[in-house]
Amino acid sequence: MPEQFGYFAVARVLFGGQEVVITRTGYTNELGWEFYTEPHHDAEALWAHLETAGKPHGMEIFGLDAMNIRRIEAGILNAGSDFNHTTTPYDVGLGEFVDEDKGDFFGKTALQNAKKETRHFGIKCAGGEPLISGAVEINSKQVGIVTAGATSPYLGHGIGYALMDSAEHGAGTTVSVSCKDGSS
Repeated sequence: MPEQFGYFAVARVLFGGQEVVITRTGYTNELGWEFYTEPHHDAEALWAHLETAGKPHGMEIFGLDAMNIRRIEAGILNAGSDFNHTTTPYDVGLGEFVDEDKGDFFGKTALQNAKKETRHFGIKCAGGEPLISGAVEINSKQVGIVTAGATSPYLGHGIGYALMDSAEHGAGTTVSVSCKDGSS
């Protein structure tokens, strides 16, 4: 392990007898590690090594769903679910990272012509956990879709993200959200 290994650092290290790429990152708002495997790796052996090395420290293995709540609570978006090839950075509140004054780049004209309003918002559901890909409605008319949902142990109710059809249904708008248990 490199001696000075700060956040977003990357290195090749020996791990369980195999050289892997590691980064000091994590999309859950925790200072975590990511291990990158390649086709030549014995992934099962790496996994077994991780379990064995972590056991004395009380480390438990859990699925991605367990981390989803952490990223939602931290306000972190996930590429592929919260935004994708059909959205712009402006749609999901990332417009400040677009430099339209920069020289020519792929998609520049499209971004210059795009609406600049955010249409991706946090949601809270007192009665249930938002259903990912579930409908967001106003007066029985679909106006958006749930992109992330979980039950917050801290808040004691469902929270998530919704991508709305337009920015007009933003913060403060009362909506009906499809929940995992079939309620809304």
